[in-house]
Amino acid sequence: QERMFGWVIPLFGQSQDVHTWHRMGMWALIIFIVLHVYAAIREDIMGRQSIVSTMISGRRTFKD
Repeated sequence: QERMFGWVIPLFGQSQDVHTWHRMGMWALIIFIVLHVYAAIREDIMGRQSIVSTMISGRRTFKD
């Protein structure tokens, strides 16, 4: 493990900095996923094509 990840702590300075950057990256990913799912569902409801519904049901419909 030291051989593979021993370079990380010297790169960031100390282990607390690695921990902080790891947490910030985790929260950024979670926020991105939530916003992405929200935008996809909103587009499915508001838009003409039903992309998300198609992924779930397997049937593609177009709204007029």
